[in-house]
Amino acid sequence: MRLCGPHFPRTDIKSLTLDGSQLQRILDLWSAGALRIPHLRRFALEEVRRAHEAIGSGRGRGRVVLEVRS
Repeated sequence: MRLCGPHFPRTDIKSLTLDGSQLQRILDLWSAGALRIPHLRRFALEEVRRAHEAIGSGRGRGRVVLEVRS
């Protein structure tokens, strides 16, 4: 997940170490609607071909998730 916008440089959240005050700041920004979350498209595993086409089309933005149901 990436945090981006005027409050954060474009940074991969996996590489950050956050303390309690920073986490609170993120929560406050989220509550105020100041953080953007990339568009997420979900596909069932059976729709893997459609998911791959969505990625390859170049028209979509955001992330694609394959859902595995047991």
